[in-house]
Order: sequence, then C-alpha cells, then structure tokens
Amino acid sequence: TLFRSVRELPGGSLLHATAGPARVEAFWAPEPPEPLRYRRDEEYAEHLASVLGDAVEARLRSATRVGVSLSGGMDSPSVAALAVERSKRQEGALPLASFSWVFDEHPECDERSWIEPLVSHLGLEATYLLADPHGPLSDADTWPVDPSSPFSNAYERLHQTLWAAASARGVRTLLVGSGADRLFAGRQSWLAARVARGHWGDLFVHLAHLAAEGGALRPWRDPALRALARQVVPRRTLGGNRAARPPWVTPGAWALAEGDLASSRLPSGLREQRAASVFSDRSRMRGGAGCPVSRAPVELRDPFRDLRVVRFMLTVPPDQLWRGSARKFIFQ
Repeated sequence: TLFRSVRELPGGSLLHATAGPARVEAFWAPEPPEPLRYRRDEEYAEHLASVLGDAVEARLRSATRVGVSLSGGMDSPSVAALAVERSKRQEGALPLASFSWVFDEHPECDERSWIEPLVSHLGLEATYLLADPHGPLSDADTWPVDPSSPFSNAYERLHQTLWAAASARGVRTLLVGSGADRLFAGRQSWLAARVARGHWGDLFVHLAHLAAEGGALRPWRDPALRALARQVVPRRTLGGNRAARPPWVTPGAWALAEGDLASSRLPSGLREQRAASVFSDRSRMRGGAGCPVSRAPVELRDPFRDLRVVRFMLTVPPDQLWRGSARKFIFQ
C-alpha cells in the first residue's frame, strides 16, 4: 500500500496469524469462463442487458431513497435506465433521483444536452451540480486529502459535494457506473477477433481508415494491426522490449505497472489485458478509493463490479467491446 509497513492481502486470500510466521492462503481465484459465441450482435446486447439488469436490481434494495450519479456517457445512463425498469417490480419504490455535474464556464465539458433528454425520458428527479467552482487545478492548497488514494485528491471536493447533495435529498444508496471502463480493456484485439471469425472486410475498411488519417505508411504503430500480426508472427520478431525501470519508481510499483503481479496470480486462461484490468493489484488499488461512508452517509454501489457482469464481459469477443472507432460497441 501507500503506507509504510502496511500491506494489503491479495483478493480472495486470507492470512493465518499465529505465534509463528504468518501464512497467506488463497481461498478463491477467478476461473477462466468459456468464450461466448452468438450469431448476431443483438444477442450479446440482450444478454448484457439481462445480466446487468440483475446486478442493478440487486443493488436497489435500500431502506431509504436510491439515487444515481448520472453523466452523459453510456455507463451510468445504462445503470439509470435499468434501475428505473427494475424498480417498477418493487412496491412503493420512490422515483429515482439523479445527480449530475454541469459546466457553465466550460461548455465543451458540459453534458446537459445528453443528460436532460434522458432525465425526461426516464422520469428522474434530477439535481444538477455546478462543477466550475471545484476545478481540480484550483486552490490546490485547500484540497481535501484521501490518504489511501492521493491521486484522487484533485477530484475529492467534487465527490464530496455530490455525496452531500445526495444525502440532503434523502439518498443513502447511490448507484454509479465507474467500474465499466475496466471491463472494456483490450481494445487493440478487436480486429484480430473479427478476422479470426472470417470478417476480412473489416481489415480492408480499417486500412482505408488509416490511409484517410495518414497512418497507412506506419501500420506498425496501429495497436489493432499489431495485435493481428501477433497471431501469425512470433512476438520477439515484432520487438516491444520492456522499458527500463526509472530510478524513482520502486520495484513494487513497477511490477504493478507492468502487470507482473496480476499475471502471476491469474489462471493461464485469464492472462489477458481485460482480465488483468479487473482482477489485478492495480485494479484493486484504483477501485479501493472513494468509499465515502466516513465522510458522507452515502453508500456507493457499482453494478459493473458484480461478478456476473464481470464474468459475462470476459466471455464476449473483443469485437463486441470495440469495433473500429465505435467504443463500447455492445452498449451502443
């Protein structure tokens, strides 16, 4: 951890502490799920909607009102839509409250044009919070400090303001979608997956796209083409020597950055970027921050951390996650 003499147990492990040496034992490890194969893209989307809907419904149970931290992207709006749909199955459920950051001084960052139609369509009781006064580069000397996660200090005031607003509205359970991005790692593999399934046309479309952007003369710089080449060319032929560790980075931090610890603790069937982004030490270190109970009486619940959702996302082909310039293809 970031604290001297304080270490964290790996996920799925327990510590046996006796008068003798302490012993760490693993009691659970992620099992390589069987790859999922459907004929149509819509079938993957329907499956995700079902699994994610179950995860959302499991997190709606609350003695008080439920809210959602809502952006104009694809993650939290999906959570909000499923929460509204599944809450209809519960008697006496209050309308879902939403909390969104908006910008007056920086209109290029403002997402109201996407958020407001969603709020109207779903019938949410929306609260808009002005983010301009809480810019992460302003008043650095007065930033709130989260000692467990100092890299989030710049945004801590934004988080605390949202939690306080939710608490003032009687919300004690706040749904978030912050865990979705980790499930969409490995975007460079989409083209290799399409070609492996016989969609050679996508290769030529991608090459044409590169040519239009002026990248056709340097194809080795394109991550999708490099991933495709690795299927037929030995990795050492493609280069990619590991960078040297800078002297100011500790060996432990470098191992986390390189993913060494993640790879050594994952079954061979899961040693890929998507799985490592979910189960690695880096993921736990990033994901462990932000539990606000000690600072505001609000519990954050992220359906994308549900094991059912994680397992499903690890089984779908990479081209369902990314396809060309379409990010998060299965959501779209």
